[in-house]
Amino acid sequence: MKKITLLAVLACFIVVPTSKAFAGAWAMPKGKLYSRISFNKYKARKFFDEDGNTRSSSPGDSRGRHFEYIEDRYTLYLEYGLLDNVTLLTSIDSKNAEWTYKRGGFPPVPDEKSAQANGIGDIQLGVKYQFFSSDIGVLSLQALLKTAEAYDHRHTGPLEIQLGDAQDDYELRLMYGRSLYPWIPGYCNFETGYRWRTQDPADEFKYLAEIGVDVSRLIYLRAKLDGSLDMGNGDDGTTLGGYDANGNEVELGKLELTAGLKISEQWGCELSCTNDLYGKNTTKGVTYSFALTFTGF
Repeated sequence: MKKITLLAVLACFIVVPTSKAFAGAWAMPKGKLYSRISFNKYKARKFFDEDGNTRSSSPGDSRGRHFEYIEDRYTLYLEYGLLDNVTLLTSIDSKNAEWTYKRGGFPPVPDEKSAQANGIGDIQLGVKYQFFSSDIGVLSLQALLKTAEAYDHRHTGPLEIQLGDAQDDYELRLMYGRSLYPWIPGYCNFETGYRWRTQDPADEFKYLAEIGVDVSRLIYLRAKLDGSLDMGNGDDGTTLGGYDANGNEVELGKLELTAGLKISEQWGCELSCTNDLYGKNTTKGVTYSFALTFTGF
């Protein structure tokens, strides 16, 4: 079923039209800055179990109650051209998350708030080296560090959500991008990579496919399939809530659709909707985002 879904998403890329952003395989020109600050609201009321089936209860609840997870996240993403073919990048999240069990019953019983957290989450630091460029496209290699140094790694009680996975991870990614001119006014970008996890969670194989098209001089559209596959080397999980779920072996595939507006040569804004299409051992939800972009210097 997962393969069928993936093929359907890739097929829709052919007809889903973004203007080429300074991201993906392309390096930023020397001295240039690309910045994107976004507000993201994620809501989930379903859960992918060990086999990828969708459940209405979470594995951590032995009573099988319905749940709701809501996360408000501000993200700052920056790319800076150190050299014409070397780009430095970083991403920082600030989160406000809440997990609520839905009691239900008749007469209705008030919902039980079971976990909440807010603060700075994982921070990503990276460098991208564009080592090939020609009429057939560009190739780049990106190295990334994800660090958890911005928050307390300890679980201090049952009413707290961890702001990240409380460990440092390392990632290496190969990236290919190509302009679609003169056939259509747009571009495509493909990425594959490997993330090494330093503690209990499994290593991950990363993949991304993206296409964007200019609809007019001011408006562009973008579609992006972003996913990860676990490599099966995470610590063993336990059977929770009546079905198997191993929080150390998580998979997720997401489809993001974006519409952007070029306000000026330097400023732009974007609206996005990201849907969790398939996965295992994680929540299934939808993210709505608004972002402001700046390119200059």
